[in-house]
Amino acid sequence: FLSKIETANIPEEALRQQFIGEVHFLRGYFYYLLMAQYGGVPLIDNVVNIGDNYNVPRNTFEETINFIIKDFDDAISGDKLANQSDKTRATEAAVLSLKSRVLLYAASELHHNSVTWAPGYAHPELISYTGGDRAALYQAAKDAAEAVMDMNKYSLYEGYADPAENFQKLFLQMSSSEQIFIYQMDKIQTYYYGTDWIAWIYGTPSYGGWSLNQVTGNLADAFENADGTPFNFEAQKSDPYSNRDPRFYATVLYNGAPWYINSWGALSPTNIDIAGADGQNLSTGYYIKKFISPGENDYYYGTRQPQPYVHIRYAEVLLNYAEACLGLGQEDLARGALNQVRERAGMPDVPATETGAALLARYRNERRVELAW
Repeated sequence: FLSKIETANIPEEALRQQFIGEVHFLRGYFYYLLMAQYGGVPLIDNVVNIGDNYNVPRNTFEETINFIIKDFDDAISGDKLANQSDKTRATEAAVLSLKSRVLLYAASELHHNSVTWAPGYAHPELISYTGGDRAALYQAAKDAAEAVMDMNKYSLYEGYADPAENFQKLFLQMSSSEQIFIYQMDKIQTYYYGTDWIAWIYGTPSYGGWSLNQVTGNLADAFENADGTPFNFEAQKSDPYSNRDPRFYATVLYNGAPWYINSWGALSPTNIDIAGADGQNLSTGYYIKKFISPGENDYYYGTRQPQPYVHIRYAEVLLNYAEACLGLGQEDLARGALNQVRERAGMPDVPATETGAALLARYRNERRVELAW
């Protein structure tokens, strides 16, 4: 694309520049996916032809990060995406949001001091920085997230008064103010497996689902009590599902959770006994509730559920900003962003007295429950 776009017959120069911006975003996005899995990878910035040398060595982790960030910067330079508002395509906000995510990878302890998890590896430069300025990386991540916040185009979804219902419905909206970069799966763009028959793929076996992705016990336990204290299953096992973080009820199908009867077309609320137990001795654990619409019969023979697959949303931008601030020692700013996410979820603010390692642990847990799956 990049080798031919300048001579392509596109009457509007602004549209040509938009396409160039979109392609730089996509290349950066694809390299981000490779970087997250492998660290440094071979960086290909030219057309590869038949007979070329395919034995291209891996670039360093730092070179890979720099390549991705340059693609993102090129994507929005010269206002290439200034007039782009389609959230299924690259926008300035999508570019900056993903840039903040990549820079957090770059700044993370995972990619510094690699000897702590890969002792003796002969090529630490492929999986980590061998030098580098973590503070500069955190600052760049903060700047990218803050630029999205300052656009005032995006906000946390608050369509329903009940926070549990609100969080559940957030992932069923084909369009909302929280979405930044999405893929829309609907009854026109139908794929056979794993897309808009999401209840069939994730759903409970007793309803005809395959239960391919499921909830681990430690993830379920990560959802705090409603008063902001940590949940302790052993101490609370006589009544483990009362007074929890509202996101728990929107995310997890647990023993006795309200759900619906699937009768191949007629839906009605009911209680299902997922565990087949009395709540004291759970035998089969949990299933996913997040992403599945209780209002549509989309198991196996049913109608397909329109589904927005959300790659990036505004809550992540706030969490990215919080993490960058924590990396810079700016705890008050981090706490403020963190509390925005918690307040939308119906959870109390993080206490001002919580600092240091405790605040970092709270942040990590918040990211875990807010962005599960």
